[in-house]
Amino acid sequence: MQAYELRLWRKQMGWQQEQAAQALDMSLRTYKRYETGERLKVGTTIRKSQPIPDIVRRATQHISLQAMLHELPSMSKEQLIRQLTALLKDE
Repeated sequence: MQAYELRLWRKQMGWQQEQAAQALDMSLRTYKRYETGERLKVGTTIRKSQPIPDIVRRATQHISLQAMLHELPSMSKEQLIRQLTALLKDE
Protein backbone atom coordinates (compact mmCIF):
# COMPACT_ATOMS: atom_id res chain seq x y z
CA MET A 1 0.00 0.00 0.00
CA GLN A 2 1.31 3.40 -0.98
CA ALA A 3 0.67 6.68 0.83
CA TYR A 4 -1.83 7.88 -1.77
CA GLU A 5 -3.77 4.61 -1.48
CA LEU A 6 -4.09 5.09 2.26
CA ARG A 7 -5.47 8.58 1.66
CA LEU A 8 -7.91 7.28 -0.96
CA TRP A 9 -9.07 4.60 1.46
CA ARG A 10 -9.70 7.19 4.18
CA LYS A 11 -11.62 9.45 1.79
CA GLN A 12 -13.67 6.49 0.57
CA MET A 13 -14.61 5.73 4.17
CA GLY A 14 -15.68 9.37 4.56
CA TRP A 15 -13.32 9.89 7.49
CA GLN A 16 -11.05 12.64 8.74
CA GLN A 17 -7.45 11.72 9.53
CA GLU A 18 -8.30 11.58 13.24
CA GLN A 19 -10.99 8.94 12.66
CA ALA A 20 -8.70 6.83 10.48
CA ALA A 21 -5.88 6.98 13.04
CA GLN A 22 -8.27 5.94 15.79
CA ALA A 23 -9.71 3.07 13.73
CA LEU A 24 -6.18 1.83 13.00
CA ASP A 25 -5.15 2.26 16.65
CA MET A 26 -2.26 4.61 15.97
CA SER A 27 -1.37 8.17 16.82
CA LEU A 28 -2.54 10.93 14.53
CA ARG A 29 1.08 11.93 13.94
CA THR A 30 2.00 8.41 12.77
CA TYR A 31 -1.08 8.23 10.55
CA LYS A 32 -0.27 11.57 8.92
CA ARG A 33 3.28 10.41 8.22
CA TYR A 34 2.02 7.25 6.53
CA GLU A 35 -0.51 9.18 4.48
CA THR A 36 1.86 11.89 3.31
CA GLY A 37 4.99 9.75 2.96
CA GLU A 38 6.77 12.35 5.07
CA ARG A 39 10.52 12.13 5.40
CA LEU A 40 11.86 11.66 8.90
CA LYS A 41 14.98 13.34 10.28
CA VAL A 42 17.06 10.97 12.39
CA GLY A 43 20.01 12.77 13.94
CA THR A 44 21.68 14.57 11.05
CA THR A 45 20.42 12.14 8.42
CA ILE A 46 17.16 12.61 6.53
CA ARG A 47 15.63 9.33 5.42
CA LYS A 48 12.38 8.36 3.83
CA SER A 49 9.74 7.12 6.18
CA GLN A 50 9.31 3.38 6.26
CA PRO A 51 6.81 1.88 3.82
CA ILE A 52 3.32 1.50 5.16
CA PRO A 53 3.41 -1.75 7.14
CA ASP A 54 1.47 -4.72 5.85
CA ILE A 55 -0.52 -4.81 9.09
CA VAL A 56 -1.95 -1.36 8.27
CA ARG A 57 -2.98 -2.52 4.79
CA ARG A 58 -4.66 -5.58 6.27
CA ALA A 59 -6.42 -3.45 8.88
CA THR A 60 -7.79 -1.16 6.17
CA GLN A 61 -9.12 -4.21 4.33
CA HIS A 62 -10.74 -5.54 7.48
CA ILE A 63 -12.41 -2.21 8.27
CA SER A 64 -13.63 -1.90 4.67
CA LEU A 65 -15.09 -5.42 4.75
CA GLN A 66 -16.91 -4.64 7.98
CA ALA A 67 -18.36 -1.50 6.40
CA MET A 68 -19.57 -3.58 3.41
CA LEU A 69 -21.45 -6.10 5.57
CA HIS A 70 -24.67 -4.09 5.74
CA GLU A 71 -24.73 -3.75 1.94
CA LEU A 72 -24.31 -7.45 1.18
CA PRO A 73 -28.03 -8.40 1.03
CA SER A 74 -28.69 -5.83 -1.70
CA MET A 75 -25.58 -6.58 -3.79
CA SER A 76 -25.57 -8.75 -6.86
CA LYS A 77 -22.99 -11.50 -7.17
CA GLU A 78 -21.14 -9.45 -9.81
CA GLN A 79 -21.05 -6.35 -7.59
CA LEU A 80 -19.73 -8.38 -4.69
CA ILE A 81 -17.01 -10.00 -6.80
CA ARG A 82 -16.01 -6.62 -8.27
CA GLN A 83 -15.74 -4.97 -4.84
CA LEU A 84 -13.85 -7.86 -3.26
CA THR A 85 -11.46 -8.03 -6.21
CA ALA A 86 -10.70 -4.31 -5.90
CA LEU A 87 -10.31 -4.55 -2.15
CA LEU A 88 -8.01 -7.57 -2.21
CA LYS A 89 -6.03 -6.76 -5.37
CA ASP A 90 -2.70 -6.65 -3.51
CA GLU A 91 -3.08 -10.09 -1.93
